[in-house]
Amino acid sequence: MYRTPCNGTGPGTGTTTLGCPSVVSGGLGLNGADPAPINCTAMSTCVDLEATYLDLGETSTYTVTSIPYAPPYQFNCLANPVSVNTDDVWSPAVNLPFDFCFFGNTYNQCTIGSNGILSFDMANAGTTSGYSFSDDLPSTTGALFANSIYGVYHDINPGIGGEVGWELITLNTGCRALVASWSDVPLFGDNTQFYTGMMVLYENTNVIEVYIQNKPNDPGDWNDNNAIVGIQDDTASTAVVAPGKNGLDADWTATNEAWRFTPSGTSITSLTWYEGSGTSGPVVGTTDTINVCPAATTTYTAAITYTLCDGSTLTETEETTVTINGAKVWNGSVDTDWDNNNNWTPVGRPTAMDCVVIPDTANDPIISGAGYNGLGLNMTIHNDAMLTVNSDNAVSITDWVNIDATGELVLDNSASLIQTNNIANTGAGNMLMDRDVNIRRLDYVYWSSPVTSFPSSSISPGSPTSLIWKWIPTVAGNGIGNSGDWVNGNETMTLGKGYIVRGPSSYTSTLQNFTATFVGTPNNGDISTPITRGNYTAGGTYQVCAACTPATNLDDNWNLVGNPYPSSIHAIDFLTANSNIDGNIKVWTHGTLPSNAIANPFYEDFLYNYSIGDYITYNSSGSSSGPGVFNGYIAAGQGFFVSMLDSGAASQNIAFTNSLRSNTYDNSQFYRNAQNDKHRIWLDIISSTNTSTRTLIGYIDGATNSKDRLFDAETDNKISLNIYSIIDNERFNIQGKQTPFDDNDIIPLGYKVPSDGLYNIAIGALDGLFESTNQAVFLEDKELNIIYDLRVAPYSFMANEGTNNNRFNLIFKNTLSENTTELNDNSVWISSSTGLTVHSSIENITSIKVFDILGRVLSNKENATSKTIVLDQILKTNSGLILEITLENGKTIYKKTVY
Repeated sequence: MYRTPCNGTGPGTGTTTLGCPSVVSGGLGLNGADPAPINCTAMSTCVDLEATYLDLGETSTYTVTSIPYAPPYQFNCLANPVSVNTDDVWSPAVNLPFDFCFFGNTYNQCTIGSNGILSFDMANAGTTSGYSFSDDLPSTTGALFANSIYGVYHDINPGIGGEVGWELITLNTGCRALVASWSDVPLFGDNTQFYTGMMVLYENTNVIEVYIQNKPNDPGDWNDNNAIVGIQDDTASTAVVAPGKNGLDADWTATNEAWRFTPSGTSITSLTWYEGSGTSGPVVGTTDTINVCPAATTTYTAAITYTLCDGSTLTETEETTVTINGAKVWNGSVDTDWDNNNNWTPVGRPTAMDCVVIPDTANDPIISGAGYNGLGLNMTIHNDAMLTVNSDNAVSITDWVNIDATGELVLDNSASLIQTNNIANTGAGNMLMDRDVNIRRLDYVYWSSPVTSFPSSSISPGSPTSLIWKWIPTVAGNGIGNSGDWVNGNETMTLGKGYIVRGPSSYTSTLQNFTATFVGTPNNGDISTPITRGNYTAGGTYQVCAACTPATNLDDNWNLVGNPYPSSIHAIDFLTANSNIDGNIKVWTHGTLPSNAIANPFYEDFLYNYSIGDYITYNSSGSSSGPGVFNGYIAAGQGFFVSMLDSGAASQNIAFTNSLRSNTYDNSQFYRNAQNDKHRIWLDIISSTNTSTRTLIGYIDGATNSKDRLFDAETDNKISLNIYSIIDNERFNIQGKQTPFDDNDIIPLGYKVPSDGLYNIAIGALDGLFESTNQAVFLEDKELNIIYDLRVAPYSFMANEGTNNNRFNLIFKNTLSENTTELNDNSVWISSSTGLTVHSSIENITSIKVFDILGRVLSNKENATSKTIVLDQILKTNSGLILEITLENGKTIYKKTVY
């Protein structure tokens, strides 16, 4: 029965299903295979990835499970025989080729017992092991030992035959294991029965496996056939035993059976997913399954890290690739020019059907040129990559923009990002959009944020936060109509709302450039912004404070809103889409410094005030300020006022949509001239101190001669110097008239002046058919029965303080041609060589009034009938004078002189 050990003729390489610490990554449910390729034009390029790995815990506790019988190595001919021809002994110390952790302790030696046991108690090495026991684990009664692995532990006799040995093997999965085997060792009580079994101790994982090829019972019931498969800690207080396999369990046998003891304490395993090959890219997940949405073919790496019991770590990685077909990837191999075909892979600049990917390259792309528009279906900017769009250029993306954490999209002043579909932009990276203005310290600029979650205090860090304001449409107790007022606006900017910020405190009264940089995720798609109004609809005016200009029924209707996109929007399309607001917008020009000469606004009593005349009113008829000043495109980052209509609920919303945007819309602060498909006249009223206010009358396709929401804009009755047109007794800053133009048209005009004196009405600008001098433009003065050609020069007239809605008409035919008076009629002139003298070569002079430049009457000579009149009562002071000269035919002529 004795056999001579073969002393290690095995291959030294084992095969196991357990594997070393490892990770397998791939598509969800694909057992490590890559996901199927995706076309970049698909509705979604998102896909689930999964990682499978050996999940291990600390060795403080264990679980035992039955596993398939698949021994990783042979049972006999192991390289290091022990217990040769000897029964009931412990082997000499076996130096482990790796650290092994067992119940929280780390060992580099063990000893192997003849009877199917392995112990880390090195005091046992080389001693007698004993054999008799009659207890369950945990216990050290009889021949039971602490700090040991039992498998199968029973009384066998290698002194008669069989082999006991150990060998270090390398597994097919790359790591190592210690194999201890008992091959064909007879039972002590019945030498005709043989036990063959194996223990496997795995490097790094600290997993223990027991394989039982054959474990018979002694028919004579030697040692009660007690046998154990289990493990016990160094205090013999804790044991983990295979079910039904403890010391006192009923006699049992086993054939081709296997058990695994797996450390199950606190996990020593952590999983991290990285974008890119290896572990240097950004982290994209830490769970077994992740969802990724790459814009281009991207490799993802799953890294499993084990913190070993000696404190060191072991990391295993595996990669999987998500293939995206159809993307245009920037390579920057030539230069920075977006438009260069060779800078793209595959060759050719992107079209609107291409997914655009901007990775980190030596040459970052730049969109530049004369109104160049870069295109893409969607766009991803990777970490450390940057796309720059120069001023007056654009990038137009159909769907979404994703900017990774350290990627950047830079829009220089007046550059635009245009998007078509209502899809939210994503990514932890930022768009940086500059907006440049020329301002002084006391100038306010009206802003709106084109990015999400932007604090208003970041617009101008050099401006006190106490000088950031937003408008509240109605304030309880603010007069009988609860009119609106300014409140502090130091907050995260609400999308679609407007805020005003004063210039930096370091600025002076001299205009200088100021740049606000908006940083964040660019806004896109449908944006709904709340607006509100008060309930005051009564006519007339009321006083909020004694020194304030009167408030009206509209002063609880105003809402300060703003363009929420990183591109301009079409003002008329915005007004058309939002029928719950009046059909015009008001844009602040920050042109006039505050002054104590400007009347207090209706909402407060201030020492210094800004001029309400600095607002441009714009609707479908055009801009109240004249051609070439506002072109109808509300720039990115610009706030503006709208007036909510007195109908429907007091709280509603206005809508911003991508349909308001286009790469053809100007996004600069220097507006182009308007198109000449409108025929318009801008009239100014000018005081003797050269302050002025403007009104617009235009003949526009789509307008009617009645009040139209989108073509007519009511004037602000609080302006102290004002000129306006009249429709059905209502006063309008802008009046749109129906086309075609009719030269028989008569347009009533009204005015308001702050004091008695001399004023002028003049043509401020013309376009369309009025640019031709063939079309006359007359002012009819009904009080003086004069029709005056405004193309010749401004019309001068004396006016009393207050409002007059019955004196003037704008007409286009001279129906009183025989009485037409021209200011520069050369038949009347003034000389001053021998005193102030007025001459008329044709008509006799009947009266002369002399005014100073403040409008005060210095002399009034009446009942004269002469062609020459000397004004000897006027003393020479070298001052400016205005003479109102009335002729015998009823004409009145105004002359200016210095005397």
